[in-house]
Amino acid sequence: MGDPLSAGSGGQAWWTTGKTHPAEILNALAYWLRAGCAWRLLPHDLPPWQTVCHYWRRWQPSRRGAPGGQSVEATSGRAF
Repeated sequence: MGDPLSAGSGGQAWWTTGKTHPAEILNALAYWLRAGCAWRLLPHDLPPWQTVCHYWRRWQPSRRGAPGGQSVEATSGRAF
């Protein structure tokens, strides 16, 4: 199992493919979860709602898009 922040098969780290740093995505997700608001109501000082929604959907346990190319089930050792 590789480091999730290491370079992928393309030679680039998984977060360098876009303009938004992963810390900003995580901050936006934390705000969204805490506020319980709609995606479109995220404050404008956070990344665009479409970007945040994309990563949320990509990192869901039922999908194979977790950082490092593994699903959450594979990394935790148990299914949810």
